[in-house]
Amino acid sequence: MKQPTGFDLPPHEDDALEDLVVRCLAEVEESGIGALDNLCRQNPDSAPELRRRVNALLRAGLLDAPPAASAPERLGEFTLHEPLGGGGMGLVYRATQDGLGREVALKVVRPELLNLPGSRARFRREVEAVAHLSHPHLVAVHAVGEHEGTPYLAMERVRGATLADVVAEVAGADPAGLTGADLAGALARRAGE
Repeated sequence: MKQPTGFDLPPHEDDALEDLVVRCLAEVEESGIGALDNLCRQNPDSAPELRRRVNALLRAGLLDAPPAASAPERLGEFTLHEPLGGGGMGLVYRATQDGLGREVALKVVRPELLNLPGSRARFRREVEAVAHLSHPHLVAVHAVGEHEGTPYLAMERVRGATLADVVAEVAGADPAGLTGADLAGALARRAGE
């Protein structure tokens, strides 16, 4: 007996959809997330399920779309510098808030996700949640906005290092002899402070 998959369609429709999903994944990996929109327009009857499946793969980080075009030099009142990192939904850049000359961490929604249903609402919920938090150990929110269709969140830039950086800094030391001060020193050296 066939086990339900959560994607149960009549056999011929399921095969056609699977073929369409495979085609979409290949096109997205080659030319970007816009391929999903093109295939949805070409296949309106399959579009909702195709979009649902591809979006699930994107959210899970299982789809490698080519990087979006390079970041703009400016976003609103901010001059963007190098990327600091990113996650499933956003990219974070070191930026300068021009009017104040203040260095910030500027988070933007990944360009390839801007047109996915719910991505703007999810980003807005994140911004609202962060804006209502206040604690000495949380970064401050400096600005929120949107520039030419790209939402952003400007936060206090905190210099730091990754756990991997700190471990590399103390590599070779006897773990039994390491103290909190040793780790703090390694963090400060790696963070350039």
